[in-house]
Amino acid sequence: MGTAEIVTSEKAQTPARSRSVAVPVAVAVYVFITAAILSVSYFACGRHLIYPLDDPYIEMAMAKSFALHGVWGITRYAFTSSSSSPLFTVLLAVLYKVFGVHQWVSLAISWCFGLACIPVAAKLLSADRTIALIVFVLATPLFGIGALGMENTLHLLLVLLFLLRFRDGKSLFAITGLMVLTRYESVFLLLAAGILLACRGDRKRACGIAVGTATAILAFGLYSVAHGGALLPNSVLLKSPTHGIMGAASRSLVIAPHVFTLLLALAVCLPQFWKSRDKLADLIAIVLFAGLAHLAFARVDSIFRYQAYILGPAALLAVSSLGALAGRTRWIFMALLCLAAYLIALRSVKAAVFLPLYSQAIYDQQIQTARFLSTYFPDSSVAANDIGAISYFTDIQCTDLVGLANQDIFDAKRQKRYETALLASEATYRRVQIAVVYDTWFTGDKNAIFFVGPRLPSTWTRVGRLVTPDPGNLGGNIVSFYSTQQGMIVPLRSALVAFRPTLPRADRLEIP
Repeated sequence: MGTAEIVTSEKAQTPARSRSVAVPVAVAVYVFITAAILSVSYFACGRHLIYPLDDPYIEMAMAKSFALHGVWGITRYAFTSSSSSPLFTVLLAVLYKVFGVHQWVSLAISWCFGLACIPVAAKLLSADRTIALIVFVLATPLFGIGALGMENTLHLLLVLLFLLRFRDGKSLFAITGLMVLTRYESVFLLLAAGILLACRGDRKRACGIAVGTATAILAFGLYSVAHGGALLPNSVLLKSPTHGIMGAASRSLVIAPHVFTLLLALAVCLPQFWKSRDKLADLIAIVLFAGLAHLAFARVDSIFRYQAYILGPAALLAVSSLGALAGRTRWIFMALLCLAAYLIALRSVKAAVFLPLYSQAIYDQQIQTARFLSTYFPDSSVAANDIGAISYFTDIQCTDLVGLANQDIFDAKRQKRYETALLASEATYRRVQIAVVYDTWFTGDKNAIFFVGPRLPSTWTRVGRLVTPDPGNLGGNIVSFYSTQQGMIVPLRSALVAFRPTLPRADRLEIP
């Protein structure tokens, strides 16, 4: 008996009441945990809505600039290819046009897309099993990425819809393009699906995937190139692993062993389903290939977002496979699944506990930095390495010293000429008055773990340092304020002295 028959049989034997409550129960779990996380974050951040990363503010700044000024950039002054999710940024800009530029918009759509994932996941299971959907919410963790205010829930939703359409034999062209424009890592999953269809002789749908993928990449890529950018967003290229396949895979295994363990469990059960030519085998093969490719060629992170599109479907498929295995395969699968469940549980607890702390860290550092610039230098030319919050909350001209929103620095990094002289020339050309940076990012130390940047120009004068707690999501707990022009030293020091009494208790502003 194939897995599909078993699933159908289970569904027939499941009481109607049990099937009808599965989605509402999973929704209740999702609503309760996200509400708890957001409530704790709200009060920890002085009754403000604060996101746990600077990245959501990058997309919000891009959307604000596009909605209000028609400029695809981190600010209204120039084009910058700073968003890794063009579709989400456009959607956010449309909503800004309708509702105005508000922080809550990004959270609202991120959370709603997460909510929409639950009924789609139920359809993918072919049976509304309450435990399976709760596992999906907790393992992804859906409540974690739903609170980020980013595109990851939209990406997960599109992946689930893609797998559903793939299983049902429907056209994949349109959804393929949407997936790519939401997250470029979709290419791993699409490549696996395209190869599988081609091997099965389904050339029409395989071509649909290929054309949809190419169309999406070229649609934004040509627009970017026409404005002086690269074919892919700067954020995608800059965050790509630089230490080869083995280096990326090793890093992934250290940061996300739960992903590899769950994929290994799927690999154990795949031969049995493949032999019986069950439709579940195709989905397992696609997710398994995409997951391993992601671990080898892309990034994973401790904020749970990058790997969510793999982990969610993998958890659903693992639960669906459980009742169809027998003998030694079942025992090996169960052992790996138990280990994966343990690792995932630790990670999910970490998500629930640490996300409010991460929001508080952003409030203590990035938000206070943005508040300082907005109060004293609202339309100045500022150089920085964390560009999201300061660009969203102000009208500064932002020079990104990392290259995410600066094409000259981006090109220099890729051409191995990222040097102190370049930073100095960029600051002079763009008439930068103030630099707000992590000193630890600009030491010239090629052995640095997080970021390698050249030494800052000796002509810049450090006027103050903001010291904040760092639970692990910041690039550093000390932000230095530099005057890049001699005439700005006194105004900058005076502004910092006036600003110091308004800081949260956890912050310390050091002014020599």
